[in-house]
Amino acid sequence: MTGFVLPPLVVNYDTRWIEVDLRGDLGAWAQRAARNATAREESRARARDEAALATLLEGAGALARRARDACLAFLLYPGAAEGVTAVVSFCPVDLARRDGRDAWTRMLGPLLARRPGQAPPEVTGLLSGAGPCRRVRQRFGAADGGHPPREHVGYVWTFPEYRAGVVMTTAFTDLLEAGRWRPVLDALATGVELDGVPGRDRQDQRDRQDRQDRQDRRDQLYRKDQQDREDQRDRQDPPHRWGTRDRSG
Repeated sequence: MTGFVLPPLVVNYDTRWIEVDLRGDLGAWAQRAARNATAREESRARARDEAALATLLEGAGALARRARDACLAFLLYPGAAEGVTAVVSFCPVDLARRDGRDAWTRMLGPLLARRPGQAPPEVTGLLSGAGPCRRVRQRFGAADGGHPPREHVGYVWTFPEYRAGVVMTTAFTDLLEAGRWRPVLDALATGVELDGVPGRDRQDQRDRQDRQDRQDRRDQLYRKDQQDREDQRDRQDPPHRWGTRDRSG
């Protein structure tokens, strides 16, 4: 590492979110979380509901733990009717002494990678309590290997003073659900703060956000122009197809 320090993130969240215990006994955590969630819903069949929810949360918590580098993880659980609708992970990234635009390039690069036939990713600037944030939406269709349409969402922060960045990620296999819960994800992201750092100067944040928004627009126009050029070349010179041909006759 190069002087990397984990930023002291504080995530403000409401009752629709359940924080995952990434280190302790997963089963015990799931039982406690289920007990708290069912108590809020005032269910008549509380014992049965609690047991079923504990099983659900334990499975979702195990999924969240697959992100080995995650420092925080949350489950979006609006209620029994919806179940767990998203698993969100916060992962720190070593910026290797990068700052400014280089830091954003380092953080956004993996999220902006495209596959053949994929639409350009959408980048949106947001302002959080911890400073500027960028949301990246990627949609993957059935054409990429036969998988059902899905949406990946990432939120990115850079903290040059800690020589680190943070990325918050989740994914949806239902595009309608992705649209339904996106405002809730945005609210979680904008509620992120740095512990012990008295509110960063708001005007400075707005200025930084304005600069980022302008850069985002330029980057999106550039990516669209590059994609248009690639599409034009493909139409003029279709790619060769590899295969075999029987020449015995």
